[in-house]
Amino acid sequence: MSSLLRSCKFVRFLAGITRNISYGNGKQDNFDWAVHHNPNVYRGLAIRALATQQVISIRQENTLDKSLRKIDQEARRAGRISKRELDEILDEIKQSRSATSSQSLMVIRFCGSMVPEEHPEVRTKLVQNIWNTLESLGVPMDISHYNALLRVYWENGHQFSPTEFLKQLEKKGIEPNRVTYQRLVAQHCQQGEMDGAARILQIMREKQMPINETVFNALITGHSQNGDMESARGILALMKQAGLEATADTFTALLCGHAKQGDIEAIRAVMADAESQNIEFMNKDILEVVFSLAQAGHQEHVDEMLGFKKSAGFVQDCINTILRLVNIGQEDVGRKLLNVIPLHVRQGPEGPETLPSGTFFVRQLVKAGRPTEKIISICEEMQKSGANPRALYVALETSLNEGNDSVSFELMQKLKEAGEPLRQHYFWPLFLRRQKDNNVKGLCEVLVAMQKLEVPIRGDTLREYVLNSIKADSLGKINLLRSCGVSVGTAAVSVIINLLEEGNLEEAANLAGQVKAQYPFENMKRFLGRAFGQSKNTESLIKMLQCIAASKKDSEDGDSRSNGLIGELLVDSINNLQGSKGETTLKVLKGLVDCGLSINVASAEKLQEMLGSELTAEISEALGQLTSGNLELQPLQLSDLNSTAKLSISSLEQMYETLSARNQPTKIIRKNLLIRYCRSGNLEKAENIKKSLDAENFVHSVGCLALMIELYANHGNIEEALSLKKIIAERDPDIKLDNLKLIRLATAQIKAGRPEDALATLKDTCETELDSQTAFKLRGACWEMLNLLAEQKDEQNLNAALDCIISNKIVPINNVLLGPLVKIKLLQDDIPGALEQFQWCCEQHRATPWKSELTRRLIDNEDAASLQKLTDLSTQVHGEVNSLYDLVFAFVECGRIRQARRILETPGLRARTFRMETACERYCESGKSSSLEGLLEATKELHHVDRSNIFLNLLKLYCKFHFH
Repeated sequence: MSSLLRSCKFVRFLAGITRNISYGNGKQDNFDWAVHHNPNVYRGLAIRALATQQVISIRQENTLDKSLRKIDQEARRAGRISKRELDEILDEIKQSRSATSSQSLMVIRFCGSMVPEEHPEVRTKLVQNIWNTLESLGVPMDISHYNALLRVYWENGHQFSPTEFLKQLEKKGIEPNRVTYQRLVAQHCQQGEMDGAARILQIMREKQMPINETVFNALITGHSQNGDMESARGILALMKQAGLEATADTFTALLCGHAKQGDIEAIRAVMADAESQNIEFMNKDILEVVFSLAQAGHQEHVDEMLGFKKSAGFVQDCINTILRLVNIGQEDVGRKLLNVIPLHVRQGPEGPETLPSGTFFVRQLVKAGRPTEKIISICEEMQKSGANPRALYVALETSLNEGNDSVSFELMQKLKEAGEPLRQHYFWPLFLRRQKDNNVKGLCEVLVAMQKLEVPIRGDTLREYVLNSIKADSLGKINLLRSCGVSVGTAAVSVIINLLEEGNLEEAANLAGQVKAQYPFENMKRFLGRAFGQSKNTESLIKMLQCIAASKKDSEDGDSRSNGLIGELLVDSINNLQGSKGETTLKVLKGLVDCGLSINVASAEKLQEMLGSELTAEISEALGQLTSGNLELQPLQLSDLNSTAKLSISSLEQMYETLSARNQPTKIIRKNLLIRYCRSGNLEKAENIKKSLDAENFVHSVGCLALMIELYANHGNIEEALSLKKIIAERDPDIKLDNLKLIRLATAQIKAGRPEDALATLKDTCETELDSQTAFKLRGACWEMLNLLAEQKDEQNLNAALDCIISNKIVPINNVLLGPLVKIKLLQDDIPGALEQFQWCCEQHRATPWKSELTRRLIDNEDAASLQKLTDLSTQVHGEVNSLYDLVFAFVECGRIRQARRILETPGLRARTFRMETACERYCESGKSSSLEGLLEATKELHHVDRSNIFLNLLKLYCKFHFH
């Protein structure tokens, strides 16, 4: 009773102002209390905010309006928003440097209990940051903004001086209203400062401001904070005296007061009293009582409170309460609340499936900085119960995103102990943070941690997140990585690819020659060609290709895979060359032959097509050698290689020396060496071995003799080749050399000025079944022979050789083989004769050899009649449209733009987008900017032609040559 009497000191304040109570303004007067318990009050908040400011004009909705509407909808749906959304809105305000009064009001109001996942201190700091930003931008703010700030301070439990707050308002010339004083009362009561609340009430009485339920609810809270529950209950009587009925909010305030005292009996009594007055509690009301029990350390009474009847919106209300509980370290109570939330079940292919739950709970545990042991314990419990099978992964993801490295490592260790796989990308956020700070020591610590967790370190991780932060030369980087447990091969390959990416091909090749490693093909293809295109360093390219081939040699599919990869890398590298490619290509191909490298047929064909008119006999010969399969990869003296591969030339040579020193038989070793030398084209060593074997009357096999014939032919030693050919015929007249070796021998004879002997050799050829690889080699050898005759302008023997190839069906005839027929006429400046040969090829073989070269020659000579004839012949083979497009490109290449345009303007000419794209790409690759520019001019204002590819390739070409 004495406590009740003590509370009567408020009666003298309340008696004078209760007569001014306005019953019609309940919603606005109760806003500060109701919004704390019911965020749905935000519904329509935008309309109320806009009503506080005079509408100046109707304007189009901007981005800030959309963002505010989005979070307003989210608040209505879930009762909460994220700090990230508010940060994004603040960034928008800073970028636009403007915000309306209503927009700023909404942003302020969202910084309180609507962000339950953040600690109150964080929310307070956020609203202060927003407030300072708005003030610096000069956004007009009135009393409604200050009232909103007061409410946010109250929701966040932020302590401040109400007196200073009023002085600040007075200084700015802003008059406080009734809501301002009500919230100042609530602020004093929240801190248990009843004297301060009394002073505010005195001011309200002097200003004859009415009070309502909000003030009485605040007084109940104030007495409860001081442990004076008798005075708190006495407020109910004062409300009756004032003509106000207690509501659910009033009883909730009283229940929370008893909850803080842990008085469960009093809680039951209050709830019974409320029930007798037909007052129904909302989900939020009971959950607020639960929060108060947990906050005060009375968790034992939580279970009883959770038995209440749930209503709509319970799940979201429960989630918001759980987030708040975790923030105050009451995750065990939060776990109880989580168990009350109904599980979501969906129909799966094998029946009903329970969806994972509690992901938000796990994330909040990590974000709130709860002890790692507690996080792991709860996650394991959730996984064991089946509530969330990936709880540990969720915790790990959150800790990585939040930058909590210690928690991340402990969670990874727990996952490893549980037998769960740890992925490479789990560590990338850890690297990224240290990379931004150039923290090399920290990067090494992460690498060591990966080793301890038995996670293999991949090259992409090193390249993207480690190497760029290490300020050292290449070997220094490798040594540092080795000290972190990274293998030499992995470290070296990563550094090499980085060097290639920077265009430093020479250093990359030198480093590759020192260390044995496995090279990732996709990365090499991506950067090797580009680096070669920039440097044109053929020696370094050859060395890199040799190292790559050596790394692939011991793979399961061996040489076939290596040849294909080397071929693709070679094509890509040559394709990156700017301007003329022929000379550089020949240098690279010869280097590859010397190193014993091989490529597949498909890559060789691509190179031939790419080179076009730049294809020479020497290039063709080199391609033939590279695809012959007879070359043997020369070993590299690598720093960590103890020996060469089995049965390689160096291995055989070492065995030969060892056996010779012991006076043991060496014939088999020497025979194998002879075969290897023949295939590698080493004539000097092959002859030395042959002489040593001949001295012992060793009988060579026919196969070995055939290899020697090809070796002698390739080196122009015709007499020795013919001598061995005679030996084979004497040994067995039925044995014939294969067509490829005969073609090689005939070519050597032509080079030696003996074309008649070459034709005689060709007569020994015969039709055979060919696979694609053999056919390519034969076609290349035949072209080399025919092209040699064309360059010698030996028309008679050229025709005879071609007739022999056709009659003996050595290889199918195509444009490449028929090209020398036209070429020899052009070399003789016999244009009519070239056209006649072209006509014969079209009619007899439906082929159009050297069509582009012949067309350009006719255009330069302005021979319209012959040009028309050539076009007609081409039409018979390729069709009218394709032939006309070929003519367009020829005119463009010759600078005859007007004629090219006339053709494109031909009525009914169908668009050939593919032809246009192919031509543009060819011009771009060969650096012919004038042709692209001419094509662009020729197609101007022709709507049926898609010019986008012309612009694209012209832009690429300008960028490649740095044209501005």
